[in-house]
Amino acid sequence: VRFINHKKPLLVLSISFILAIIIGCFEEIGNYFSLARTIGFFPFFLLGYYSNEDTIEKIKNMRKIKGLILLIITIIATYVLVSKEMIPLVFQWSSKPFKEIGFNNIEGIIYKVIIILLELGCCIGLINLIPKRKTIFCRLGENSITIYGFHAAIVYVITYFIKDVPPYKGLIYILILGLTIGLTFVLSSKPIQELYKILMKPYKKISEDGDAK
Repeated sequence: VRFINHKKPLLVLSISFILAIIIGCFEEIGNYFSLARTIGFFPFFLLGYYSNEDTIEKIKNMRKIKGLILLIITIIATYVLVSKEMIPLVFQWSSKPFKEIGFNNIEGIIYKVIIILLELGCCIGLINLIPKRKTIFCRLGENSITIYGFHAAIVYVITYFIKDVPPYKGLIYILILGLTIGLTFVLSSKPIQELYKILMKPYKKISEDGDAK
């Protein structure tokens, strides 16, 4: 908490991006408690945490055509990189060390930088194109922490029972998309939010006690 609330957000962001880029160099960390993935995506959490209304408004006030072009470029670039197997899809999950995926550390770092730039471009493009009026998707953004926190357990359960994917790829992709949308709305619901508050209450108290000292 003290690290996040540091008086120099730019320093904290710089450190978090460096860690996210090089975390794949360390085989010892692996995916215990999703530590590698947490560090890999932590800079984006910080960007959201440090962003205020002025920051969001500056992005939204960009010309919409710029946001659309940026989003299209990032989508096409991501599709090409994955479809041509230049960067394996698993690489983007930030859950495995570079060597386990088949890259040395230098290659891994370069690809990681490319992925982060694409992710930043996608985020900026989406924010720019999001309408200013309130929509049904606002609740998903407000409650994204529970979606991120609880989805892994459900995915593990599903993958445990579904060992082999049937050959009907098109239908499977549609099913996965449907499940993803449904799961997103369920995990952002009020009962899940209340459960999250109950689970986080002890950690919140520890954090408050630490700040008080």
